[in-house]
Amino acid sequence: MTMSCAKARGVGFVVLVVLLVSSLPAQEPRRVACVGDSITEGSANADARRNSWPLILGRELEVVRPGGFRVANFGSSGATLARRGPKPYREQEVYEKSLAFEPDVVVINLGTNDAVLKTWEVVGPDFAQDLRDLVGVYRALPSRPQVWLSRLTPMFDHHPRFLECQPGRAEVDAVLDAVAAELGLEVIDLGRGLEGRPLLCPDGLHPNTAGNALIAAAVQRALVGEDALPDRSLRPRPVKGEVLGLVEKGRALRAIATGFSAGEHGIEGRGPEAFLEAGVSLAAGDFHLRARLRMLRQENSAAAFHLGDDVFGFEGARGRAFRNGPNMGGLRLLHPSELLWEREAWIDFEVVRNDGTVWFLVDGQIVDMALVSGPVARFGFSPMRSTMQVASWTVVGETRARRPAHLVARTWDL
Repeated sequence: MTMSCAKARGVGFVVLVVLLVSSLPAQEPRRVACVGDSITEGSANADARRNSWPLILGRELEVVRPGGFRVANFGSSGATLARRGPKPYREQEVYEKSLAFEPDVVVINLGTNDAVLKTWEVVGPDFAQDLRDLVGVYRALPSRPQVWLSRLTPMFDHHPRFLECQPGRAEVDAVLDAVAAELGLEVIDLGRGLEGRPLLCPDGLHPNTAGNALIAAAVQRALVGEDALPDRSLRPRPVKGEVLGLVEKGRALRAIATGFSAGEHGIEGRGPEAFLEAGVSLAAGDFHLRARLRMLRQENSAAAFHLGDDVFGFEGARGRAFRNGPNMGGLRLLHPSELLWEREAWIDFEVVRNDGTVWFLVDGQIVDMALVSGPVARFGFSPMRSTMQVASWTVVGETRARRPAHLVARTWDL
C-alpha cells in the first residue's frame, strides 16, 4: 500500500520540525547568586552543608523547574555591606566568586552586621552610597543581572544584643527601601515568614532549617511565582524496625546506670559523675531514639544527651539549650529552654537519623540538626547539676551489643 502525497508531506514536515528543535542549543539555567552574611552562608547551623537557604532554594527550584536554575551561595559570616565595616563584603573571597559566577539574578541580604551599635556609628553615613556602589558593580556585569534587595530578617529579644541593635536595624531597613526606590530595584522581604516565630531562630537571629525553608520559599515566589512544594528532606522520616527498650517503667533493661537508681518517677540520677548509657551501640544506618524524661533543678545545669563525641544540652549558660562537638560546629547556645518546655515538666526527647542527618526534637518540635555519619559507639544522658528522671528510653534501628564500658561524660564549661 502506498502513502498519499499529502500524508507523506505531513510526515516529512513533522520530522523536519523535530530535527530543527533537537538541533537548537539547550537553554542555559538562570544563575542565581545569593549574597549575604552568616544568615545566607548558614554557618550558625550544624547542618549548613545541606540546609542553608540557598541550598534549599536550589532543591525546591529543581522540583518545579527541572534544570531551569543554578543557585550559588556567596554568603560570608560576619560580613558588612559597608566598606568601612569590620569585615567588608567586597573584601571577601566570595565576593570575587560571585562576580565570576556571572549571575542572572542577585539577591542581596546584607546589613545585619552593619546595624550593630558601634559599627553603625562608623558606617551609617556611607551606608547608602556603599549600597549603590555594590548594586552598580553587579548591574555592570556582562550578564546584566536583575538585582534584588532584602530587608533584614528578624532579630528576637532572646538575642543578647537585641536592644543594642534595634536603632541601627531600623535605619538600615529605611536606607534599603530608599535606595531600592531610587534605583528601581525589587525588595524581597525574606524574613516575613519568620516574624513572631522565635522558635525558628534558636539564638534569636540565625534561622534554623525550618526558618531557612521559609526564606527559600520567599525567593522562589519571586523567581517563579509559585509556592514551594513540601521538601520532605526537611522533616525526619520514620525509621522502621523493632523497638528495643533501653529503659522501661523506670528500670534499666539495656542501659548502664552509673549514679542512677530506681525512683518513684523513673530511674533517677544527679551530679556530674552520673551517666545513663545505652548498653548497645548504633550501626551506620538510620535510627530513632526516644526518651520520656524530666529534669529537676535544671536551671543552667548543663544536663545533656551525648551522641558519641557530640552533645545536645538541655540547658546551659543564660538558660539556653546548647550543642557542642566536632559535628556541631563547636559550642553554640540555642533557644532559651523555657521557650521549648516548662521547667520540671516531662518531655518527649527524640533523636532521629536519616541518611546522615541527625534531628533533635523536644515534644515534636525540631530544635536542632547536624550531620553525623557512621557508627555511634556510645550514647546516653548526663544530668550534671540537675536531677534527671528517665521513665522510658527506646531505640529503633540496627544496634550492636557491646561490653559494658562507661562513657565518661564531658563536663561542659557553661
